[in-house]
Parts: sequence; structure tokens; C-alpha cells
Amino acid sequence: MEHGGEGACAYFRTESFTVGARLVQAISELPGAGDNGHPDVDLRHEAVTVRLITVTDDY
Repeated sequence: MEHGGEGACAYFRTESFTVGARLVQAISELPGAGDNGHPDVDLRHEAVTVRLITVTDDY
């Protein structure tokens, strides 16, 4: 996991697109996933990148 000016970022290797899609589904079901700290998710064939970005009124 890395941390940058926009938030935290993690890269998860998955064994297939289907497994990655299941991970994205699980992330979407987390409490607070749709709140101000919403995740930015990039689903690829064998990996998922997740960025946690905090959105504020001035951002």
C-alpha cells in the first residue's frame, strides 16, 4: 500500500477477472464505501487497484 497526496493506494493480484470482480463487489458492500472516503477502483484482468480518496467541500 502506498500513500500519496490524494490518499492511500493498494494493488491486489487476483487469479482471474472473476476473482477481481468478486473483490470489487466485496469492497462495494463495506460500510461507508459510498461516503466521503469512497474508493476509486480499477479492475483489470488479473489485478485490482484501490485508491481511498477523501472528498471534502473544498476538494
